[in-house]
Amino acid sequence: MLDKQTKRDMKKQRKIIWIFLGVSFPVMLVLVYLLYLLAPSLVNSQWVVITLIVVFGLILYGGVQIILKKVNEKQAKKPKKHDPFAD
Repeated sequence: MLDKQTKRDMKKQRKIIWIFLGVSFPVMLVLVYLLYLLAPSLVNSQWVVITLIVVFGLILYGGVQIILKKVNEKQAKKPKKHDPFAD
C-alpha cells in the first residue's frame, strides 16, 4: 500500500493534469479552427496541423511545469509555522 503522503502527491498531480487538459483542450480546438479558417490549404495536409498541435501542447505543458516549479520554490522558501500540537 501507498503511504498517505504519496497518495496526496498523486491526487495533487492528477488534479493539475485535469486542470491542464480542461484549459488546453479548448485552446487547441480554437487553434485548429483558426488554422483551417486562415489557411484553407491545410485541409489536405492534416499531418501539419497535428504536428503544430502537438508542439503547441508540449509548449503549454512546459510552461505549466515552469510555473509549478516556481510556485513550489516560493512555497519552500516561505517559513513554516510551528504547530504546537503536531507530533
